[in-house]
Amino acid sequence: MRNRIALLLAIVAGTCYANSQQSLNCNVPPATLDPYIQSIIAPFSGYWMLDYAGQVAHWLGEEQGGKCTIEPINAIFVITAEDAQKASIIVNQEIESAGFHMGILHTTGFKAYINGNLDFQYAGGVSCIESGMYFSRCTYVRNNVSESGIITDNDHFRLFGPEKVGNDYVFIGSCSQETGSGYMGEEGLLTHHFKSFNHCRDVLRDGLKYKGGFTPVYMEMGNTYDDGIFTTRDHEGAVLFYSNSN
Repeated sequence: MRNRIALLLAIVAGTCYANSQQSLNCNVPPATLDPYIQSIIAPFSGYWMLDYAGQVAHWLGEEQGGKCTIEPINAIFVITAEDAQKASIIVNQEIESAGFHMGILHTTGFKAYINGNLDFQYAGGVSCIESGMYFSRCTYVRNNVSESGIITDNDHFRLFGPEKVGNDYVFIGSCSQETGSGYMGEEGLLTHHFKSFNHCRDVLRDGLKYKGGFTPVYMEMGNTYDDGIFTTRDHEGAVLFYSNSN
């Protein structure tokens, strides 16, 4: 038990130390980046995942290749159900059936803009309002090795909602792939790094597609950004759209 706690603390310390060594200030997105912009194609969905302060979220403040990574919304779920509670049960079952499960050691306290409202991170029937907590089970993780989902490369997915739009309930999320915390940084501490938005989005799509039911599709939302310093990396503006009804 003590060894496991020491490992977890080393991972957290390594992440914080590595991020403190950046030459760019990735923690403050440009003022021209509107956190509350909504899609024209899907007007109930905001463009970005937001941090606890309401700014466009950055990927742990990490600099890669002289640029900072900001986090777009890349998945939308429209769930037909009798009420919000039943919609939440359905979306949780759908995501878990795609191979994702609840994991710890991922930060929480994020928000997203849905249908004109700010929604906290949501998972498994719990609204996660804490800021920066590593031990809360508020993030969906997919890998085949670790319950916490951080020791090896993994895909992790933060979900927000539900908001009622018409007769349905809408959830939106941001999904990304990262290197595992088994990577030893230059400082000799355990750390991990961003790898891809599209990989996680596609893994989620394939898991939903092969379970049967409504086939998920891609919707062009246009939420890409690159001003030479802040970027959405490999996200090309196409989001995963999934509904439990035709």
